[in-house]
Parts: sequence; structure tokens; C-alpha cells
Amino acid sequence: MLMLDEPTSAKDPRSEHLVIRRFKEPALGKAAVFVTQEKVRLLRLRSSGHGEQTDTTKRDHHALGRRLSGLRTRLRRMSALPPSLEQAPAEEKPFDPHDFPDDLRAAQLRAAELYAELHAYQATLPWSREPHAGWPEETERGKERLGRPETPGWTAEQSTEYDRLFEALREATAAVQGHPWWKRCGKEGIKGSALVTARQTLKHAKGAVPLRQEDVEQTA
Repeated sequence: MLMLDEPTSAKDPRSEHLVIRRFKEPALGKAAVFVTQEKVRLLRLRSSGHGEQTDTTKRDHHALGRRLSGLRTRLRRMSALPPSLEQAPAEEKPFDPHDFPDDLRAAQLRAAELYAELHAYQATLPWSREPHAGWPEETERGKERLGRPETPGWTAEQSTEYDRLFEALREATAAVQGHPWWKRCGKEGIKGSALVTARQTLKHAKGAVPLRQEDVEQTA
């Protein structure tokens, strides 16, 4: 189908004739619609196979004209509208230093779990890593001091396990302290006491705190 909407609008008769002649050949063998407001222009197309402009064709023409006019109006309105919500960029939320990324929460959880494990293991060890004769309790006023019994120190296995846990805790702590989130906080202006507060908040954030024994029993 070939459709032309007011192709001869605002043209003089000679130019109008040239326009119509130019589109006669492309219109051969096709359904061609020339939308115009002047009867004479329609009649000039009769040689291309168009019939008389009957009352029916007039009504059809005016109906089509109204459709095209409405379409042009909608297109003009659409071109003046701002981009759709789907295309408009989403507004960025204000930066929240406490909106910790998941990997940072996981690193903090790992550090907390290792700290608890190391602390619990250390409680089972002799009070001195090396053999020690100990000392008696001091009860004299102003010199009070708890005594320590003699100890053979830690075994090789105990030292190895303690060192393993301590090194794992050191690495986990370094992962938390060196996480890119803190650099991002600095770029966003989170510094000084605000940054200290964010670091402390992480220790109590959801997903960064080990479950207590009562929590495990309640979950089970």
C-alpha cells in the first residue's frame, strides 16, 4: 500500500501536477491512498484507476482524514513528552554507609566465628605457652595478686592449632579492614566518627553475627 498524506499541500498548480505525476508509476498495481482536502486533486488521479468521488468515498476519505489527524496529534504530543518511566534513569538512593555488601557481612561473620573459636580453644590451654614454675597467691593488702600453678606449657599439637586459628583470624580481620566498602565510604564523605560508627555497626549487622546457642536451638 502507498499512502501519502497531503503530498501537494501548499504547492502551486504546476508543482502539484509534478508531484502527482511522480507518484503515478509507483502507485500502479498497489493500493494507493492520497489524503487531501481538495476534490480537484482526487479527480486528477482518476487516470490512475481511481473512480468518481461518490458520497461513500467522501465519507471514507473524511473518516480516514480524521484518523490521520488524530494520529498526527498523538505523535506530536508523544514527541513533547519526557522519556517514559521505563527509559528514564532510576534515581540514585542516598549513600548509606550501613548498607553493607554481602561479601563484607560474610567476611565479618567469618572473623567473629574465628575469634569465638580461638577464645574457646585458648580457655582449654595451660595458662603459659612455655613451661613455668608459677607463683603463689599474694594476699598482703595493696599487693594482692592471684597465684599461678606450675605448668609444663603447651604441647606441639596445641601450639600448632592455636597458631592456625590465630593466622586464620588475622587474615579474616584483614579482609574486613581492607574491604573496598571503606574506601567507598571515604569517597562519599563518610569519615572520622561516622566511619568508626559504621565499622562498629557492621559487627552487629544482620548476617555478620554468629548465631548464639539459644538461636541455634530456636531455629532447629
